[in-house]
Amino acid sequence: MGTVDAAGTSVTGLRDALSEAHVSGAAITAKQRTLPPYWGRTNTLLRAEPTWGDVDVLTNILTRLRPNNSARLLAAISTVHGKAKALQIIRNGAAHNNVQTLNDIKVLRSAYITFPIVHPTHAMLWVEPQSRDYLIIDAIEDLKDEALTAIS
Repeated sequence: MGTVDAAGTSVTGLRDALSEAHVSGAAITAKQRTLPPYWGRTNTLLRAEPTWGDVDVLTNILTRLRPNNSARLLAAISTVHGKAKALQIIRNGAAHNNVQTLNDIKVLRSAYITFPIVHPTHAMLWVEPQSRDYLIIDAIEDLKDEALTAIS
């Protein structure tokens, strides 16, 4: 729908982005289809988030809808992709706590200093080797940094 970046520069909205409901509908359609048209549908239930924190889905939506700042957004996403996926996997494990989602979380172990976990949320306290911070702190700090880069 358009915005102003952190430097005060205007980012022009897309022609068909008439409301949040239109943008959400287009994002849902872009998630489902590889080719246009994407615009026209509205999503009046805005809590029906089209990405649910999945950076791969967000990347597909950005490349298909191509907002005017998509290059900057895609660069920021690519920089923090691994950490965003780790948070998504742990969140999914906590929301759907079972053997399969716990195994998905265990695949992340090679990237962190770990200990055995009983519940998916325990993985948030694994340690990132370079920063020596907990996974949750390190990931959120990197997400915040890249979010600021994306809007600069």
